[in-house]
Amino acid sequence: MKNINKRNYFAATLASSTLLLAAGNVVADHERVGDVLQVLIPAISYGATFYLDDAQGRSQFHKSFVTTAGVTQVIKTW
Repeated sequence: MKNINKRNYFAATLASSTLLLAAGNVVADHERVGDVLQVLIPAISYGATFYLDDAQGRSQFHKSFVTTAGVTQVIKTW
């Protein structure tokens, strides 16, 4: 499969899974949907770096994840 086809397939999968998750939880409260999505979106993104064999993207993900977690914890303690 060409690299661009992999990306299109991944984008479509991400969009449809997010929509299905949101549609399936219409009755659920918005906090639960937010809790699920805050884990699901980074997990799918990280998985995509393996699927697309993107070592540079994986390195960027690690750096941004650690930076975001660190800044969030610092702001929460203020």
